[in-house]
Amino acid sequence: MKRLAVLPALALAIMPFVSAASTTPAHAATGDLSTVSITVSMDLPNGRGSTGPLVYQVTDVPVTSGPELTSANLVSNPSDWSGSVTVDVDNTTHHITVATENSDIFQTVTVAVTSPGLGAITLVSDNLWEPLAGSLLPGGGLDATTTTTTTPPLMPLTYSTTGDTATIAWTSTPPNITFRLRPGGAAVFLFTPPEPTTTTAPATTTTAPPAAAKAVQATPAFTG
Repeated sequence: MKRLAVLPALALAIMPFVSAASTTPAHAATGDLSTVSITVSMDLPNGRGSTGPLVYQVTDVPVTSGPELTSANLVSNPSDWSGSVTVDVDNTTHHITVATENSDIFQTVTVAVTSPGLGAITLVSDNLWEPLAGSLLPGGGLDATTTTTTTPPLMPLTYSTTGDTATIAWTSTPPNITFRLRPGGAAVFLFTPPEPTTTTAPATTTTAPPAAAKAVQATPAFTG
């Protein structure tokens, strides 16, 4: 009786191959501010009968070299005030600079700078303002033009950051003290830039090529 040879067979398996998630970021932000919105409000609420502040504003403008806001960005001036500042946001130095453009007198000024990812700001320097002689007199001495040492040397300043908005404000105290934008003056603040962000490329799935079949050796039939 002949016995049939038993030939072991090797099954071909096709196994999926999953690559590990890429360690190279698919995207990395520069940490710069790309666009900013700026509002400047300037007023003389005491002693002049204000009917509303002088307002300059820009919205979502690119951060480039030079000031992002100037006197060309006037949006409202119901009291017919004079005077203006420029606001420059610099990604190289991480400075926000508020500088005199057209000198005049004010009692309140607020600058709001908004940009995605904008962090805390700190004061670097402030010589934007100079007090006026007679500003402690009734009516505020609003037309005086000479400086004096009897009034505060600096217009009181506050600043903070909430969300993506940095708010810089000068408010005269007492309110009848009047300050003038110093010709050539500027206030400089250091801002915290956005943290660079990265995204990881998703894992990819590929199919490994089929394994080569193992050679099969036949067993001779029994002939005895």
